[in-house]
Amino acid sequence: MCTQSGAGSWTCVLCSGPAAAGICTGCEADLPRAAQPPVAHRIRGIDAVQIPYRYAYPLDVLVRAFKFHRDLAAGHALAMIFTSNVSNHLQSIDRLVPVPLARGRYLARSFNQAALLAHALGAVSGIPLAADGVRRIGGSEQQSRLSRAARRRNLADAFALVERVDGEHVAIVDDVVTTGATAAALARALRHGGAARVTLVALAVTDNRRGGP
Repeated sequence: MCTQSGAGSWTCVLCSGPAAAGICTGCEADLPRAAQPPVAHRIRGIDAVQIPYRYAYPLDVLVRAFKFHRDLAAGHALAMIFTSNVSNHLQSIDRLVPVPLARGRYLARSFNQAALLAHALGAVSGIPLAADGVRRIGGSEQQSRLSRAARRRNLADAFALVERVDGEHVAIVDDVVTTGATAAALARALRHGGAARVTLVALAVTDNRRGGP
């Protein structure tokens, strides 16, 4: 989708026009913006959120291309717009914790999209990344196929901390937030591990009535 046509020259992943990197300024301006911050009040254990976009066209096309079809050009564009929108709002964050994938899905996909976004954010912000700080020990059933109540049951005690985070302000990093069940379960594990404050940082949030990827 996105190609480098010459030294320092890129084509936009959406319109194929010239772009500095990944996506042109015109297409980026047209991406669906998310309202802030009502989702924080609906997710137990989350103190604040930074989610710049809604999971809607054309952003959803890029997310699916990256997540399910290994389109690295789409992934690059998503990482660029993600970091440019949230990196200036994380001054008090001590550590980034990407949402870990269940082992079976990681082996099938060969990458964790949340971890790739977190790596990009860490590189830009300088915030330490705890990519292996949390293990996923449950919740193996695909969340997008479940109801809100079933998502909560599926994720009960799904995460285990490898190292404590006493007194830290931790940011959970994810790609798309739907009901918030995953973030709530991970926040619970982080709180048990000593986190003083938990912020949720994600690329997009869905309309819960429609569901996510």
